Amino acid sequence: MTEGKGRAAVRPGDPGSGVLVAEPDTLLAADSGIRDLEAQVAALRLQLEQRDYEAETRVQEAVALAADEHKQLMATIAALRGQLEQQGFEREEAVQQAVQLSADEIGQLKATAQALRDEMENLRFEQEEAVQVARAESADEVRQLKGTAQSLRDELENLGFEKEEAVQAAVAETADEIRQLKATAQALRDQLENLGYEKDEAVQAAVADGADEIRQLKATAQALREEIENLRFEKDEEVQAAVANGADEIRQLKATSQALREQLEDLRFEKDEAVQQVVVSTQDEITQLKSIAAALREELERVTLDSQERIQELERDFNNERKHLQEMIGVLRNDLGKPALDPEATLPGERQDG
Repeated sequence: MTEGKGRAAVRPGDPGSGVLVAEPDTLLAADSGIRDLEAQVAALRLQLEQRDYEAETRVQEAVALAADEHKQLMATIAALRGQLEQQGFEREEAVQQAVQLSADEIGQLKATAQALRDEMENLRFEQEEAVQVARAESADEVRQLKGTAQSLRDELENLGFEKEEAVQAAVAETADEIRQLKATAQALRDQLENLGYEKDEAVQAAVADGADEIRQLKATAQALREEIENLRFEKDEEVQAAVANGADEIRQLKATSQALREQLEDLRFEKDEAVQQVVVSTQDEITQLKSIAAALREELERVTLDSQERIQELERDFNNERKHLQEMIGVLRNDLGKPALDPEATLPGERQDG
C-alpha cells in the first residue's frame, strides 16, 4: 500500500520486511544537489588555479625585475673591474719603467766599474813599481765600489718599497675619489632640492613684491587724486577772489585758470600715462610671475599626483594580494573542513534494517 507523493513506501513483494526506499523525486533532488556541489567545487578549483597562475606570474615578474637589476649590477661591477684593471696595467707599466730605469742605471754603473778595471789593468802594465800602491788603491776602490753596489741595492729595495707604497696610495686615492664623487653626487642632489625650495621662495617673494608695488601705485594714484582736488578747490577760491576784485582781473584770472587747466590737463595726461606704463609693466611682470607660479604649481601637482597614484597603486596591489591570500586561505579551509559526499549514504526518510 502506497502513501502520498514524496513519502517512503513499502517495497512491493516483500511484505513485513520493514525497509523503506526513497521515491524517484527525492533521488533526483539529491543528484541535483550533488551536481551543484560538484560544479561549485570545480568552479572553486578553477578560481584556485587562476589565482595560483596569477601569483606565479607576479613571482616571475618579480624574479625578472630582480634579474634585470642583477644584470645592471653585474654590468656596473664589470665596468668598475675594467677600470681597476686599466689602472693596474698603468701602475704595472710605471713600475716596469722604474725597474728599467734602475736596470739602465745598474748597467751604467757596471760599465763604469769595467772601465775602471780596464784602467787599473793599464796602469798595472805601465808601472810595475806602483803595483802595490795601485793594488792598495784598487782594494780601497773595490771596497768603495762594493759599498756603492750595496748602497745601490739598498736604494733599489727602497725604490721597490716606495713604488709599492705609491701603488697602494694610488688605490687609496682612487677609492677616496670614488667616495668623493658619490658625496659630490649627493651634494648635487641636495643642491638641486635646495634650488627648488629657493625657486619657490623667490616666486613667493616676487608675488609679494608685485602686490606691494600695486598697493604703492594705488596709494600714489589716490594721492594724485587728492592733490588734483586740492588744486581745484584752490583755483575756485582764486576765481571768487578775482571776481570780487574786478572784471579785468577776472579775465586775467580766467586766462590764467585756462592756462593752469591746460597745464593741469597736460600734467594729468602725463601722470596717467606714467601710471599706465607703471601699471602695464607691473601687470606684465605679475603675468609672468603668475605663469611661472602656475607652471611650478602644475609641476608640483603632477609630481604629487604621480606620487599619489604610485602610492594608491601599491596600496591596491597590496590590498588585492592580501584579499587574494585571504580568499585562498578561506577556500582551502572550506575545502579542508567540508565533509566528503557519499552517494551511497542513507537519504532522509530511509532507515536501516536493524
